[in-house]
Amino acid sequence: APHLSDRPTAPCAGNFGTYDMVQRTFGKIAVQNISGMAQQARSHDFFGASCVASDRRKRKQASAAPGAASGGAAADGATADDGVTAGGSSGAADEAAMGYFTTLDPRMQQAIVEVARKDRAKAVAKAKIDMQEQLAYKQFRREENIEKLLKATIERYANGLELYTAWKNRGAHDWATARTKLAAAGSEGDKLLFLRDQIEMRVIGLGWTQFETRWSSSNDETVGTVEYLSALLNDILAHEATERHLKNLPTEAAPPPLGVRKLKELGTVSIDA
Repeated sequence: APHLSDRPTAPCAGNFGTYDMVQRTFGKIAVQNISGMAQQARSHDFFGASCVASDRRKRKQASAAPGAASGGAAADGATADDGVTAGGSSGAADEAAMGYFTTLDPRMQQAIVEVARKDRAKAVAKAKIDMQEQLAYKQFRREENIEKLLKATIERYANGLELYTAWKNRGAHDWATARTKLAAAGSEGDKLLFLRDQIEMRVIGLGWTQFETRWSSSNDETVGTVEYLSALLNDILAHEATERHLKNLPTEAAPPPLGVRKLKELGTVSIDA
């Protein structure tokens, strides 16, 4: 799978990102296999020479080496100057330089292989159990998130019903009326409560989510002030007057909007991505 490591600058070029990509690509494979492939991808092991089964360029170089046509050293199976045999396979020097395992004593290599063979069955069984636990946890979290979303939707709709009734009973239908009521409010806190109530009547009760706003902001001190909310309410009332003239005002509370959750980017997309 050389595609696992041919994009080292992609946004998912991380240990966990590579692991997730391998798991999504190959489905329900064993956990240890996913870890091994992710580790190989992160170490660019798929770029190694041992993954090249056949290379015509090396065979041409070997056949063009001195003595190859006359039955010299290359014809007898000896390696050419570039370390490649006449048959096109990698030499022993290349294989010996591929990792720490090849530098061990042959008896130690055999012992490691035997231990891996004996522990493989237990590791596969444990991997299946771990995978089932992981899938069960994901299912539990998915059901929990759906329950939270359902509860929030019901609460918002109930709040919308109350705000729609409040809009019909005590909503200011023009800016002159709203400005008079705003001036009659005493403190700045009372003014903010009045403005927020009038805005929520339209945003939640009527479903005009295009006017949804924050009530405060750490980056902008003007957000949430009386002047800011007054200008917003003026725009909302202008839109309401247009809808009333066109006879398009809602006759009942608006259902909760189905918002799509936006995921954060894991990194900065580069040219290679």
